[in-house]
Amino acid sequence: MPKKLEPINIFFEMPLNKWQIFNSKALANSKIVLLRDLKTVVDMFNAEGVGIGIRKATEVISELSLNDHDRRRLVALMSARSFDVYSVRAALNDFLSDAELTQIQIGKKEQERLQGYMNNYSQGLLKVVLEGTNTKVTDRSSLSSILEGENRGAVLKNLIDIAGRLRIEPSEIVVYISKLSEIILAISYYQRIYDSMMEDLRELLIDVKKLQEQNSLLMRFPRHEGRNTGSA
Repeated sequence: MPKKLEPINIFFEMPLNKWQIFNSKALANSKIVLLRDLKTVVDMFNAEGVGIGIRKATEVISELSLNDHDRRRLVALMSARSFDVYSVRAALNDFLSDAELTQIQIGKKEQERLQGYMNNYSQGLLKVVLEGTNTKVTDRSSLSSILEGENRGAVLKNLIDIAGRLRIEPSEIVVYISKLSEIILAISYYQRIYDSMMEDLRELLIDVKKLQEQNSLLMRFPRHEGRNTGSA
């Protein structure tokens, strides 16, 4: 496994000192990284903040001689399907006190960014699913409760109608909606990669246009249309 990760290979990363949930200072200095192939690793750092390489959970536990308290929390985190605040809380629910769970929140800026992705991506689907109800989805918490309360019957009817048109089971739509936070995480990743490459793409486009304007190159390397590729 490489000692240093390239940004393009990182799907998501979460510093382990984001919340005070580990006793080991060495572990707290590190980061959990979700790679683009959806494998989870730990990016290790020493006390001075210098990177010392990528580790699997078993390697971290062995190298740092983690106690049971930290070991169980690390394994639970690395088994999470995504690292939005709700998934993290769910993964650690059995290992944290109520006070520790309360501190697990994401920053306002990050929350607004992911909320924007959810609104843009899910608007059309949710409009159909919630048709005829007074339910409004404003965040991921309210998304998980659309089948609760007085609107349950109307939402179920809409799901059955959609499933009938798509020739799938209603449960498949429910599963899809429940995975929206992970889909949004994926969208945010590709948006970040696209944004980071934007300047290079602009320069590439300019270079391609310059090449197209070079008549001397076209004369030297003319396009051979209708070439007979089957001849000997």
